[in-house]
Amino acid sequence: MTRAETETIATETHRVATDGLLEGHGVAHGTPAIRAGETVELAGLGDPFSTTYLVTAATHRLGESGYRTDFEVREVAA
Repeated sequence: MTRAETETIATETHRVATDGLLEGHGVAHGTPAIRAGETVELAGLGDPFSTTYLVTAATHRLGESGYRTDFEVREVAA
């Protein structure tokens, strides 16, 4: 087996093993479209974090600082 083949297998094995394990949370300016069950594309986070996520929870608030959306996400399987 070549080094390239070994690296390809290792990369794919890692992707499968960690699929859906990447979770996070964030805050956005009020965005009604961010709600549990929807997907969001997060960008500008660097590899491997800039990807598609499933919103698992969202809270919309209107207060002194304006309308904001707090959300939790889990990575979507590729």
